Amino acid sequence: HRDASLLAGEQSKRAAAAVLSSSAHTPPVNAPQHSGGEARADEPGGQRIMENGRRRNRGPNARRGPGSAGPWEHPGAAWNCTYKRHGIKSALNPEATVAVENSEMVITWQHFAGLGLQKTLRLTPLKVIGAELLKDKERGGDAQMVRVHWLEPPAPVSPEGETEHHCFDLVQFRDRKGEAETHERVLACCDRIQAMANTVRPLSGIGRLLLIVNPVSGHRLGQAYYEKVKPLMDAALEAGRRERERLPKPYDTLMTTHAGHAHEVVQQLRLGQADSDISGIICVGGDGTVSEVVNSIMQRPDAKEFLEQVTIGTIPAGSECALAKMVSYLNPISAAYTILKGHAEQRLDILKVTQGSKVVHSICGLGWGIAGKLAEDSEAMRSVFGPARYLVSGIKSFVNLKGVQGYLTIEAPKKRDQEVLSECRFARRCAVCEARAAQRDGGGPEEEVEEITWRGPFIVVAMLKSEKTLAPHVHLSDGYMDVLAVDGDINHFNLVKASSRIITGDHLSNNKEFRYIKARSVKLYPEDSRDKINVDGEVMDGEETEVRVVPAAIRMFVAREKPHQQSGGDGGGSAVFQSAS
Repeated sequence: HRDASLLAGEQSKRAAAAVLSSSAHTPPVNAPQHSGGEARADEPGGQRIMENGRRRNRGPNARRGPGSAGPWEHPGAAWNCTYKRHGIKSALNPEATVAVENSEMVITWQHFAGLGLQKTLRLTPLKVIGAELLKDKERGGDAQMVRVHWLEPPAPVSPEGETEHHCFDLVQFRDRKGEAETHERVLACCDRIQAMANTVRPLSGIGRLLLIVNPVSGHRLGQAYYEKVKPLMDAALEAGRRERERLPKPYDTLMTTHAGHAHEVVQQLRLGQADSDISGIICVGGDGTVSEVVNSIMQRPDAKEFLEQVTIGTIPAGSECALAKMVSYLNPISAAYTILKGHAEQRLDILKVTQGSKVVHSICGLGWGIAGKLAEDSEAMRSVFGPARYLVSGIKSFVNLKGVQGYLTIEAPKKRDQEVLSECRFARRCAVCEARAAQRDGGGPEEEVEEITWRGPFIVVAMLKSEKTLAPHVHLSDGYMDVLAVDGDINHFNLVKASSRIITGDHLSNNKEFRYIKARSVKLYPEDSRDKINVDGEVMDGEETEVRVVPAAIRMFVAREKPHQQSGGDGGGSAVFQSAS
């Protein structure tokens, strides 16, 4: 075993030497070959940049400012330093060599001093979030170090995909003679790692972000989740460098203090003004936080122009997070990765809910019957039961099972085939959404519709846009909502029996207890105004209500199996901040 280990160590030495030699003397394959330092749009690594409200193309190798040398212009691409892993005693931190190319960074160090065994850590741009130049507090004085943030991309299989935030420090930089490196060389190392990470970082320089944090959302984890993702945001968006160079902050944070706070702030944002011009709004909260932001945008007089410039993201911290389960991950670090690296942009449908002169917009859906009673009771129980209020209210509604009286008129497509009932899979491009977008943008013929009437009583009626548990065939961008209903004459036993099939997802197949249809619009006519309506968790009176799909209304960061690929259902006019991976 010892002979095999020594042989492996020698092979690692030769491989590391080859990397260091090539990186020290050969410019990266996609370094800009023209003068001026600006990468063209067709160069590998070219990215979308927001500048003064307009997008321009800038590569990761571009100069950062007048008189500032880009990372590829510094001599050498290898550094000798100490590799300091967090959680490891200082005495055990090994001497290491760091080599950085455009496609990866390689750290090589002695695993056991004196045995000749080496270990190598290879990190690609998909894994490296960013690098920060910091003061080395242990050494004091003017000593500096480079902190590197990285993580394994979450598996794009389900919204439960998890990952962990890793970071390490590169300290005590030395030249070949063993003397301390200059500030310029340490800065060059940081810049080069950052430039390598930038080759796969769609948010590089697109403009400022606004993070809206709801600290009381769901399990009251909004602020804790924000503290988890803040180091990643700082590293990826180069907050430290921008502060050193006295540039505007890459993002602002709003910690909401009262209901409607996010709505007020979004209303005050102004396009085209340097102090408030933003390119993205990231919601750290539940579906209600995202809904409040969307409703505020839709109420702006410049809503259309605003939505062309601003992309919405979510870091879920709520109780249910139905939207996040379709577009991102439930783990805050994984959700942050989706926004910072592993995403595409997709235009999403929303629902326009009109009740008399009142108009609101829904991202998840609308419920009547048990769903309305649930929202009404749970809001009253918030201070007592917290996140468990939904369970308590649900049990209460089940025990006192009672239907609501009224009827619905539904505008549904005449052709209801298996294509319409396909599944919009997590992190995958959707053929149905893409086909609908192509038909919509290409000016194709409108699909024939018919009007259908459903009469009560009903135990529950749901009109859904992003709730896959109840509506497994719901699509993000197909131009339809999924309408479900359970008749009011059902007894407790049959309701439990029918609801148990929701777990397996086959409750809509040959189940006489559920009515189900795709619809463009629905008009709801309750007989009793006391039978409340639930719109994204908010309570509305049981009055005559019209619900209509607004196709491709908003643009969101969505997880993708292959990051940076154009998303289906984009709507044709959406710019995707993508780069070569």
